[in-house]
Amino acid sequence: MKSDLIKRLKQIENVIYEESSTKGVSSWYVDVKRAYGYPEILNTLSTFVYANLEHGTNCIAARGNGGVPLAAVVSAEYHIRQVIIRDSPRQHGTDECWFDGHVPTIEDRISVIDDVFAKGIGTRKTINMLQKTGAKVIGCTVVYKRGEGNLDDLGIPIRHLLLPEDLFKP
Repeated sequence: MKSDLIKRLKQIENVIYEESSTKGVSSWYVDVKRAYGYPEILNTLSTFVYANLEHGTNCIAARGNGGVPLAAVVSAEYHIRQVIIRDSPRQHGTDECWFDGHVPTIEDRISVIDDVFAKGIGTRKTINMLQKTGAKVIGCTVVYKRGEGNLDDLGIPIRHLLLPEDLFKP
């Protein structure tokens, strides 16, 4: 099934050869968001992501256009609460809020979902925001891990579906 996914990703040309926004990592990037336009690929990705969530996950969190669509499918398909993290706090309503969907609590054991992990800067920001709520972040699952970044100093494992060599094999 993984080989079918890789074949399909190559067919939709989601590997882009140009300077990436993550300087110093590579001269290519993977446009996972392109795959979201193909329901069969998106559903396959959600199945793999769900299978790779850290044991004990009772809530998932995502931010940005790369993580939120995938997390929404996982949440709906597998009945797991979802936290959507805003890039800036909501300024209307009763108070300033960084979260949409489920608001994390101390009872939550959260896995972060994202499309690509390179250096981990965005993921660290997400984890820090979640930890301020008292929730426990127990893992991170990404579609592509393409850099040498890690979350070891935070004690949080990163699980990935694909590595660069998966995409460049004949």
